[in-house]
Amino acid sequence: MCNILKLICLFWVITTVSCTVISRQVRSEAEPLIPFKTLLEETEEYKGRTVILGDYILQIENLASETILKVLQAPFRVGEEPDLRDLSQGRFVVYFKGFLDPEVYARDRAITVAGTVIGSDVEKIGEEGVRYLKIKNREIYLWPEYKNLPLPQPPALSPILAWLPELSVFLLVVVAMVKAEKGRGVLPFGHSHANGNPSVFTIDSRLRGCVAIDKTANVALLSFRT
Repeated sequence: MCNILKLICLFWVITTVSCTVISRQVRSEAEPLIPFKTLLEETEEYKGRTVILGDYILQIENLASETILKVLQAPFRVGEEPDLRDLSQGRFVVYFKGFLDPEVYARDRAITVAGTVIGSDVEKIGEEGVRYLKIKNREIYLWPEYKNLPLPQPPALSPILAWLPELSVFLLVVVAMVKAEKGRGVLPFGHSHANGNPSVFTIDSRLRGCVAIDKTANVALLSFRT
């Protein structure tokens, strides 16, 4: 039992460390994971402390010397990657010193932010006043959009492999013709038609075969009937 627990702990540590995107120094100075609702309710207690949060961009605003990001908080899954936004516990604002391109830091992009808590405020959304956290950025990581990553393409078939369907049918027909020569009621192998009509052959008086090759679709069909 102890060995199993050790393996689970080791797996958790390896997985967590491998998915961290915030520098070791900043992480060492950050608070342990704190429920976001606690940060909203006890902002004054955590003011000046560094926290690491996952979120999705809602809005970006570029000013003369800084960029303001309004984001939707999301808990972490394994490591420091934001989980589903349906699990959000609120909103916060990130103040970034410098310029962030709105075409890159666009709406709905996932980011992980390490920053200093500087306070909270209330924003009216519809008729409801919603409290949000205010954070001064220390580090920010933009997660890649997996849907835009190219999918690996299968290797192209060599010319020889491309003709395998036709070759397979040819071998089947040769075997059928050899058997037909030894049978009864033998008819010669039917001729091929340029327009793609099937070739018909007879193995004996009771078994009749049909071959159709569609070179456009690279498909060959072989059927028998009695």
